[in-house]
Amino acid sequence: MKTKLINIFIHPATLSLVFSIIIIYLLPVRFDPYVIEQVDKKRLNTGVWSYYVDLDGDGVSERIEMNENYNDNLAVLVYKDEAIVNQWNMYGKKVHVGAPFWGDVDNDGSLELFFATWHHDSIYIHCLNPLQGRYYLQDQAIFPYKPDGINDWSIHIAGVYNTTPGGLNTLVFSTVAGLSARPRRMFALDFDNETLYISPPGCINWLNPFGVQSGDPGQFVFTGNTQAVANCDTTDAYSDIHSWFVLLDKRMHFKFSPVKVGNYPSKLDVATMPVNHKNNYILLNDYKGTGRYHSSLLLFSQQGEKILERTLSYDKHVKEISIKRIGRHVYLIMNNGRVEEIDVNLNRREVAQLPPLGSVRPIEFDLDRDGRVELVFFDAEKQNLIITRNNFSDPAIFDLGMFENLHNASLKQDAYHRANLVLNIDSHAYVLHYGYNPFYLFQYLLALLIFGVIYAAFFQMNKQQKARAEKKYIKEKEIAELQLRSIKNQLDPHFTLNIINTIGNLFYKQDKEKADYLFGKYSKLLRTTILGSDSICNSLEAEIAYVRNYLELEKYRLGERLFYEIVIDDNVDLQYNIPKMLIHTFVENALKHGVRRLKKQGCIMIEIKKESDVCLAIIRDNGIGRQAAAQYAGESTGKGLEILDKILDLYYDTQKV
Repeated sequence: MKTKLINIFIHPATLSLVFSIIIIYLLPVRFDPYVIEQVDKKRLNTGVWSYYVDLDGDGVSERIEMNENYNDNLAVLVYKDEAIVNQWNMYGKKVHVGAPFWGDVDNDGSLELFFATWHHDSIYIHCLNPLQGRYYLQDQAIFPYKPDGINDWSIHIAGVYNTTPGGLNTLVFSTVAGLSARPRRMFALDFDNETLYISPPGCINWLNPFGVQSGDPGQFVFTGNTQAVANCDTTDAYSDIHSWFVLLDKRMHFKFSPVKVGNYPSKLDVATMPVNHKNNYILLNDYKGTGRYHSSLLLFSQQGEKILERTLSYDKHVKEISIKRIGRHVYLIMNNGRVEEIDVNLNRREVAQLPPLGSVRPIEFDLDRDGRVELVFFDAEKQNLIITRNNFSDPAIFDLGMFENLHNASLKQDAYHRANLVLNIDSHAYVLHYGYNPFYLFQYLLALLIFGVIYAAFFQMNKQQKARAEKKYIKEKEIAELQLRSIKNQLDPHFTLNIINTIGNLFYKQDKEKADYLFGKYSKLLRTTILGSDSICNSLEAEIAYVRNYLELEKYRLGERLFYEIVIDDNVDLQYNIPKMLIHTFVENALKHGVRRLKKQGCIMIEIKKESDVCLAIIRDNGIGRQAAAQYAGESTGKGLEILDKILDLYYDTQKV
């Protein structure tokens, strides 16, 4: 099993896959599914606000420009194809609404423009059709307002709703105030009945109001996020010492008595939660204090009854949090970039991790015109624009450079069915295009290419390794065959018979001790020869031991006629591998052809030493010499040294010596 796993791991395909993953991960280039590109960047004129909207539904955006001219009066200009179509001059200052609002009042497919002005100590609402040059509403006073030194209020638009089927639509909005605490009301401007409905007096601040259809056509309820910021007295109606859950009908009456939810300091976010074909309401009570209260998620019915509540805990580094309904899903968005989905039982699961966010309330635009909105964020450093799909996936990031204020954002559509995001930031207007990255699929082709190249390289290397291994095997086989032939030559029959006869005579003479000694030496020699027959090399130590046994046997046979000495320097590595029988072959030849035929004592000197990186084996003898030995050539095959030369050639080739 272990061998099988190793073979799988070292297979070229497996190695190629591993190396491809590593290389792709380390590549500096990333091909994100969606990209943001800068189309244009223009400098803004001071006191001028520009917005883009398709007013007539022809797929091409008109440009609306608002600027405060002489005496702080407001001028509204409408451009089509960069030519002025209409211009209006209004008394008063522009009221902060983030951006003007447009909606279809009369359901004719052409959008009307809504905006607010402040003059003569009152707030006025205006509604006009910019392309038709027709007013629906001009200088409609909604309430008196004298700032008394503090101008910290704004208008939040909920939208245009068809509260009277077959008639004109209704504009719903709220007024939000800070320290001044006034005005804080919700309004419904019914164009069909030419009536302005106002919510009951109180200190509830409705931020980001919205409407929800409830039952039959024309039936809507309205709500919004509220805050507990303690700007009002505790004796005031619906004091902002608490946050409140409120539903209003189309005439701005309470559907039920406002429900006290959070305590100062806190904020309350509201979103609808579809349950069994009806809308319940999910509330995020985000408590910011250090007292005994806690943050929580709550589920309420349409009748204002609490169904479920769960304590909400999150990382201590989270400073801002909100809830957002997109389609049929409700999400929890945190400023550390974590996004969680909330189910009907108020359980949470993480669905995305974005970069740290500067605001947890995304701007929604259908930037790629696929019928689904994209979500626009800015990072915590106020440097990068982040755009995700409507499920928070595939974030695209664009570096805007450090900025201070986003004045407004709008969608600019052209005649070529392209849509660009226009951001008025500080003193510049950025025109950006968001869309599918044509190189995104290329990354898969690149991955296949990288895998293919690496696989081809590993396959070729594997093929070469197999070829080298096969070549080495063939040569080692040749060496083994030659060494077997060498063994046959080295185990001289005369030598073997002489040893056996000598041992037999010793047993016959009852000299058991000498016989055992001689037999032991011979058996070691024979055992080493047989056991090492499958190897092509031997350690220097083993080779010397073999040679010593051989010389001991010959010395016993020849007696005083043979003297030998083996000298090994201390710095010689005895584990150094050499071809098997290398030293023995030369020693045997010295003894067989030189020393044996002497009438006097023969001497064989073996010296092993190291010089530089070379190990030298020097064999000396005082034999009869090569010329005299040539006379006895017929008594030997003469193959020993020839075989040894072939062994050495093959050994040098296989071992790369």
